Amino acid sequence: VAAMVYACYTIVLKKWTRPSTSVALLFGGLGAVVIVVGTPLVFALDSDGLRRLTPGIFALLIFNGIFDNVLSQYAWAKGVQWTSPTAATTGLSLTIPFSIITDAVRSKPLGPWTYIAAVLVLAGFIIVTLASRPEEEAKRTAGRLEQEDVMEDRNSSSSASRGVAANEVAPLAA
Repeated sequence: VAAMVYACYTIVLKKWTRPSTSVALLFGGLGAVVIVVGTPLVFALDSDGLRRLTPGIFALLIFNGIFDNVLSQYAWAKGVQWTSPTAATTGLSLTIPFSIITDAVRSKPLGPWTYIAAVLVLAGFIIVTLASRPEEEAKRTAGRLEQEDVMEDRNSSSSASRGVAANEVAPLAA
């Protein structure tokens, strides 16, 4: 269920935003809604937990919220705007090869299947990215729109020339 909701969220984000949409403003508005709706729920459901919240724990929660959640979601949302929902979300799977590199740097023992899995994840990301290139689709769409505009211009100019000819003939006949 969570994967389905996440997929819907990704698609809605791509459909309802443009490259010029401010992601910071979008997430700021989302955060404001969460604060307005969530704060009363927190106070109503877990007042005991709030009593045990120290300033140090609160600072760690803020730090984690900003660097783990806000920045990663901001980067992901820009990826959705710049590419496609599929490519951006598939890009999240790149954490697997990067964690393998981290394990190799830390001298953790890795088996051959680990490297095979990393290569497969990288190959999948490259294939999805190449298959869903939005600039190629934009060029095709722009080409179709340009052809439609040319056809409309031709139709309107031929209609206008017929109208001018009819107007020129009508006064002569009168």
